[in-house]
Amino acid sequence: SGLVARGQKLKLITDWYLCHQPERGELVYYRFSSQSAPVARVVRAASGDAFHVSRDEQRGAWNLTVNGELLLGPDGTPYFFGAGPASMLAVYEKSNGGRLAEGDLIVLSNVPPGSFDSGIFGVVSRADLVGRLHPVSD
Repeated sequence: SGLVARGQKLKLITDWYLCHQPERGELVYYRFSSQSAPVARVVRAASGDAFHVSRDEQRGAWNLTVNGELLLGPDGTPYFFGAGPASMLAVYEKSNGGRLAEGDLIVLSNVPPGSFDSGIFGVVSRADLVGRLHPVSD
């Protein structure tokens, strides 16, 4: 919802990220496991971006701020993910001073709380991107 219209066709450009840097807002095909099919996700933070994970007490989950701006879901409310103990993103934030290193990304589902994304796995590697997804017209 909000990224691609229902029924919209997508074109996968494999190996796009061998010669292009991932950018915030791009729709990517991300392989979270060698045993499972890749999934479409959105790059929410890329190499060099500053980020902060904070507790969302209302939902018992976590929120994400990127470069000083709170990440919002498609309905305009704060994007939330995870539950319980500190998110893997919070661990990375603490160990890396809240900045993504070269080749590191935060990819999330478009609609919270998401699944098979950085909300669960933490920071992911550019090397795990199969390619970039582009909407195509008929």
